[in-house]
Amino acid sequence: MTASASKSVMPVPFGQFAALMRTPVLPTPQQLFDYQVETLVGHKLAKYEEADRFRNHLMVGAFLFVPAHPKLDNATLEQLMALIVINGKSGKNYLDADYLKDEVAIPTNAHLMVSVEDGNARRNIRPSDNRKAILAEGRQPYNVWRGIVHVLYFPEVLQHHYLDLVASRCESGRWPSLFLYGGQPGLGAVWDDEAYSKWGTPSCGSVVGG
Repeated sequence: MTASASKSVMPVPFGQFAALMRTPVLPTPQQLFDYQVETLVGHKLAKYEEADRFRNHLMVGAFLFVPAHPKLDNATLEQLMALIVINGKSGKNYLDADYLKDEVAIPTNAHLMVSVEDGNARRNIRPSDNRKAILAEGRQPYNVWRGIVHVLYFPEVLQHHYLDLVASRCESGRWPSLFLYGGQPGLGAVWDDEAYSKWGTPSCGSVVGG
């Protein structure tokens, strides 16, 4: 019997091994949609009738219901960020809405984002490069409104990685982003166009409605 040569291997943490022994319990499309609608209605960001027309268009996989785009002035951004709570800390806005604009065409009416990728797969890549790649793939990046809606549903995403919202731009060409600052959710702008392992760029494959 010939001994194999020693080689470097990646360790397998217990958590990963334990996950192999468990069957994940996934929500049905209806359960996922109902959770999102109730979250929005509870915060007075949508009405049931606005969502009802999408109930026959639900599909398996990661989708998000995005209500109609409001006017994002500074007061509105403050109110929206205050709704995002992580470990008892409410979010804060650092952007000046007067210098905020969308540079990619995004639906302004209510719509479903389909085939959502939350940016984890695009971490450690420059935001400008991510935007080019997303558009080249026929996908849509997030603007500020989509990012806020995503994190309102699932604030825990910011405990894993931060979101570059590259369909929007701020003053001096900076990218808006959602992040944690001292454990508090924040909406601000990235000062440079560098790649960081903690930052990724979310997108969706297509939309229904809008």
